Amino acid sequence: MTDSTAVHVIDDEPLESLAERLNAATEPHVVVVDLTKRASDERRRTLELVRHAAADGGVPILIVLPADARHDVQELLALGADDFLFAPVDPDELAARAVAATERTGGRPHELESGPLLRIWLAGSVRVEVGEHVAIDRHYARRRAKALFVYLYLNRFREVSKYQLLADLWPEAEDAEPGRVKHTIQVLRATLEAASPGAGWHFIQEHAGAYSFNPEAARYSDMEEFETELALARQARKDGDPRTALTRYRQAIDLRKGPFLSEFRYDDWAAADSARLQESFLLALEEGARLEADQGAYDRAIELLRRAIAEDALHESSYVELMRCLWLDRRRTDALRVYHRLRDVLAKKLGVEPQAQTVRLYEQIRRDQAIAV
Repeated sequence: MTDSTAVHVIDDEPLESLAERLNAATEPHVVVVDLTKRASDERRRTLELVRHAAADGGVPILIVLPADARHDVQELLALGADDFLFAPVDPDELAARAVAATERTGGRPHELESGPLLRIWLAGSVRVEVGEHVAIDRHYARRRAKALFVYLYLNRFREVSKYQLLADLWPEAEDAEPGRVKHTIQVLRATLEAASPGAGWHFIQEHAGAYSFNPEAARYSDMEEFETELALARQARKDGDPRTALTRYRQAIDLRKGPFLSEFRYDDWAAADSARLQESFLLALEEGARLEADQGAYDRAIELLRRAIAEDALHESSYVELMRCLWLDRRRTDALRVYHRLRDVLAKKLGVEPQAQTVRLYEQIRRDQAIAV
């Protein structure tokens, strides 16, 4: 570390003392915040508090994260971190990063060019926060504007013409005027940004009569976080790391507080994404349960699989996994009951029989039970 670069380190002290400690100290050139011992939500609160306390002096902030917190990086940078490192920290790298951060900021007040952080929750009721302000929630009266926001967000990597928006969001209105779209866009922009900034609208953009969600906007989304955690879980499983995979599966499952896009489950424009996300969640439950069972945690595996069946009573693969887990846990009678329940549900709802491999598993469990008796 160079002599001209003073460093103030914040570790695992209580949140209440952070602001007081920063104010009492000789003003540092760099603040290093060790977040390795804090939970994910506490990391955000810590950084927000430190950023607020350090804002007047334009002090650069470096954060240190545990190796399994890669999914938090984007949000923490948006909240005000200037750079990050993963533990364990190399002192030489820390010194180089601190000097570089000081040179980049040049003592100027910290500003986020990407605008306020947009937080989006699509599991259960839609909720959107802009910075600390709740812009959209279940009490928001403008359902069409809410639908427009979700639609543009789901299509965030492309521009959508006003005529396509009109066809998808106003399918019941024949010969409707495109002015409906423009008016709803204005309502949505007023909800998210209140007044137009000099550089133009930040979240909902317009180009040549088409509209788009700005994919560069700093954001957190439970849907994206869910998909990221699920992808990391599958990669860890592929890499032969069941412990990490299981942690990722649990985090993905916990993120999903209710069905994704449930408010728009009867809207044609949301049907494909809703079905895809529901299937992903069911697979997360099944794959997570399989790993739990491999670790001998049969009770947790069975709980996940019963949850999957409660979500979709016709998802046959969930029944198969549940039968297998009950069998491995020596609960053969319960496993056979699951099969009979599946057969009854399929017969009543679809008029079909279980698949051949399901029947074979049932017969194997029944033979095993006969031997045991």
